[in-house]
Amino acid sequence: TLSEKTGTSVEGLSALAKVAKISGTELDTVEAGVVRLQKALAGADEESKGAGHAIAAIGLSVEDLKKLGPDAQFKAIADALAQFADDGSKAAWAQDALGKSGAQLLPMLKDLAEQQKLQGSLTAEQADAAQQLEQAWRKVNAEGGAWAKQIALDMIPTLASLMDFLNL
Repeated sequence: TLSEKTGTSVEGLSALAKVAKISGTELDTVEAGVVRLQKALAGADEESKGAGHAIAAIGLSVEDLKKLGPDAQFKAIADALAQFADDGSKAAWAQDALGKSGAQLLPMLKDLAEQQKLQGSLTAEQADAAQQLEQAWRKVNAEGGAWAKQIALDMIPTLASLMDFLNL
């Protein structure tokens, strides 16, 4: 699930998705940004070091961000970025910190900064129920296809007899 891919709670993802929708930002772009930010905060490679410098440049601490969930990290970044002018340097910063899709996240981050708090519209229980329903539907479809094939195979002898009869 998207929650598992990003390490974000369902509630947090729901809140980010709501702000993304309002700003016209695709959820895939948000996912890429969250994943890239988590990689940057892990500090696994040289690219992450650049992201760490970008985070420090807006007055945030990588260590403090690590203590937050990804949704709260995005909110902290959005609030920090809101203190700076909307110019080309913001786009460059976003790409350094959030990867290739970083600049596409700027409208969402601006809208996110205007939110008093993140509030999702989907709970973990609702997401679990939806996932269970989706899995049950896939199972029915998979088994339904086999069931229909079996009926068709069982009808072949009868249809063959009918064809023989009609050819008399």
